[in-house]
Amino acid sequence: MDSENKDQLLKLMRYHSNFQENPQNLVGLDDYVKKMKAGQTKIYYVTAQTRDQALNNPFMEPFRAAGADAPPVLVLTNNVDEICFSQLSEYKGHRFTNVETATYEDISKDIGVKLEDF
Repeated sequence: MDSENKDQLLKLMRYHSNFQENPQNLVGLDDYVKKMKAGQTKIYYVTAQTRDQALNNPFMEPFRAAGADAPPVLVLTNNVDEICFSQLSEYKGHRFTNVETATYEDISKDIGVKLEDF
């Protein structure tokens, strides 16, 4: 990744997400940041070969159960995207966080309920 131009390059990238009803619509990181819940500090993402596989990942259950109140989640279907996220670690002060490695406390705080409720 071109570290000198990382912010400009990241603005051009597009991803699937859990907040787009039409699976053909892609979003950028700025779209994601606008959808973030108040107080949310992490950019959540999930990886899979397809959008449907990602959204059916068991680690997405808390996000599905929270419905419209859930924090947004980006869907990465290209392995290179995950590599970029791990190398860059953040965008505009928000850390990239894989839903599969996020702590229960972080997800619970961002969803606004205890995970034991699921």
